[in-house]
Amino acid sequence: MTEPSNPLWGFSIPTTPTQKNYRPTHRVQWHKGAMAWDMSYMSTIGIFGKENIVQNILKDIGLTQESLWAERGGRWRAGVVHWSGNLSRKVKNATQPIGPATIIWNPSEATESSEADKPPRQLLIRIHPSAFSETFNELLRLVKAYKPRPYIQDLRHEIGSIDVTGPDATEALLGVLKPYDSSSKDWHASSFEGLVGLRDPASLLLGALLAFSIVDPRLKYPPRKVPPPDPETDYLSQRRLLESIAVFRKERASSPYQLFDRDVRFKASKLPSQRSLNRRRGKTGPGTPLEPSSADPPIPIMLLASRNGDESWIPGSWTLLLPWKCVLPVWYSLMHYPLSTGGNPAFGGLDEIRQLAFERGQPWFPGDMPGTDAGNAWETREREARRKVWDGKPRGKRVNWETLDLGAGRKGEVGVGWSCDFETLFSLPQPGTESTPTLAPPGNAPSSADGGEDHEMSEVTEPDKETELASKETEPTPEQTSPIPKTTKTEEKKAQPPLTDITYLPKSIFTSLTATRPVFLPRNATITVRIKLVGRGVVTTCARVYRLPDAAPSIPKPTDPATEAEVPATQQHLPPTPQTRALPPNLREQWLAQQPTKHSKSGLKNDKDAPTTESRIQSLAQTLTAPPPNSTACLAPGAGTESGLGIFASLSSSTPPATAQDINGHPLCPDAKDLIGFVTAGSFNLRDGRGEAIASISALMAAEELGRYDHHHQNENGKGKGKGKKKGGTAHQQHPAARLCVVREAGQAIGWLARWEIV
Repeated sequence: MTEPSNPLWGFSIPTTPTQKNYRPTHRVQWHKGAMAWDMSYMSTIGIFGKENIVQNILKDIGLTQESLWAERGGRWRAGVVHWSGNLSRKVKNATQPIGPATIIWNPSEATESSEADKPPRQLLIRIHPSAFSETFNELLRLVKAYKPRPYIQDLRHEIGSIDVTGPDATEALLGVLKPYDSSSKDWHASSFEGLVGLRDPASLLLGALLAFSIVDPRLKYPPRKVPPPDPETDYLSQRRLLESIAVFRKERASSPYQLFDRDVRFKASKLPSQRSLNRRRGKTGPGTPLEPSSADPPIPIMLLASRNGDESWIPGSWTLLLPWKCVLPVWYSLMHYPLSTGGNPAFGGLDEIRQLAFERGQPWFPGDMPGTDAGNAWETREREARRKVWDGKPRGKRVNWETLDLGAGRKGEVGVGWSCDFETLFSLPQPGTESTPTLAPPGNAPSSADGGEDHEMSEVTEPDKETELASKETEPTPEQTSPIPKTTKTEEKKAQPPLTDITYLPKSIFTSLTATRPVFLPRNATITVRIKLVGRGVVTTCARVYRLPDAAPSIPKPTDPATEAEVPATQQHLPPTPQTRALPPNLREQWLAQQPTKHSKSGLKNDKDAPTTESRIQSLAQTLTAPPPNSTACLAPGAGTESGLGIFASLSSSTPPATAQDINGHPLCPDAKDLIGFVTAGSFNLRDGRGEAIASISALMAAEELGRYDHHHQNENGKGKGKGKKKGGTAHQQHPAARLCVVREAGQAIGWLARWEIV
């Protein structure tokens, strides 16, 4: 858990169980079992006011889709389903993303009053705690412009939540959540009890919602097993399940949900003590469940069936909303429910949430969304944590970023090694400095008195020193498209971190902006992509992502004015450092040759020249007994005079020697001018069986990459509209070199070929 002295988002949040849980977490999502999280730290905001005023407020925070306010969104506005999406706010004629949220309307009572006499409406906004302050302050600012003014409620410590996922998640909830009054059950409770045998909540209607009251789970403790029907023999149960799923698509009038009522939540919080329940249980026979009495108030709950992605193969999850003080009794019974597949529901922490999102190929908020205020705060926190880990290691066991050899005479890591250095990517000033950083660290960087400190240490300032730097009126950089307005209070304002200049673009907004010509993108915009390594290799956080270099990187190409107009350049790439030698002119072809070739199985079987096991052993023995290579072949050009020392250093080093052409036969990484982003999460994906990563890259460079192959494909297939497209995707998706990139681990010289896609 996070330390109470250093809380995360104002809470002491569990990070991961003490037992090994990586592979069991993978099996829970894709094979069998269930996993639960106590998500009561998620923030809830209530809005109460006139319906038209509340709708205008929602439009001001990013709900501008026409489908939400047309006939198609009638079910959502009626409270039958819930909506999940991204919120945003307006800042100086621009849109600043806030983060993902869930919005639930409370159904209104059926009345025939006029428009002016309609009762007020109420809704709940469920958002991540890292974005609560930003959202709450924006709502407070918006409600001041309306009369009558709607009410804003902070429900963070009044409504708790539990998330459950896995094939057996529905079974566990059915065994714990029992309707309070079985004689007069509404269709919500009956529909929930009809979901016996449901393996995936994503098979329900998009935004499915169930709201009813349950009894105290302690009365039915220990929970009884609810075995699912056999799909091969029990056809009647399968038919009832299909009928229960179809009920969600019917139009039904819903009464106001009890969870929205503050008095009902207060009464539900007055649960009897465990001592009184034990006393009542002692008066009954052994194993007899207790029946609810007048001292047992009903607990209002709300079940949300969520889809974790647009693809059909991604499983869904359940979200249980209930009063804050009722979370512990439900959680205790849920953890002790005996699953039909064996065992109990597993307990998950923050690391398990990130793991499941990574295996689904979805970004995790806020860590994978730099450019939002919450994402920038997370990146700043992780930078300091990684810096402390690096600084705590002995000098002989930590990475020396300054002496990293990238080949072709390039020395030093690109940017700060322990961070996703977006300041270097967008040529922003480093924290605590006012000058523009270079893409590669200089060779004569200042060092400490003993000469052992790396150059990045001088670029990092302490938080108390950073806040003392006052912002001064400076001339605009070449990246700025408009001058900074001069105000009298400029000198009084404190300097803001450079990460505040980054903008995050969701997939929908980036797709709409790049669908028109010419393309205009916000300055310093980033998008989140999923990276799949096409061959070997695994990358982790802070890995550098490069695009493939041009055919001849040493010879600059003249720019086409027409192409420049389509994607206006809002950033300038600094030239390579003087000590950098020219990269090989065929570097692009070398990386394209790294793509795996497809061989037919029949060809391999009929190939008489295929190497046998004995020939492979002989070839390996010859390689091991061969003399060491010549010193001039291992060192860079001009370094042949140090033959003895060069061979000894290259053979004793754990990293292969870097030359002007390759690294022990592996292609060199592209230059710093081809840097497009950084990896925010990376590991070996157990589901796909290869290395994958979630990265944040420059939106401008991504648009240039997609536009390059669109034009190339149109030139090959002829001019005209529609001739550059193929069935099954756009032109840039069909090109074999489209969206290829090189991912290099921070502190290492070898890169891996990969392909990215927007998520």
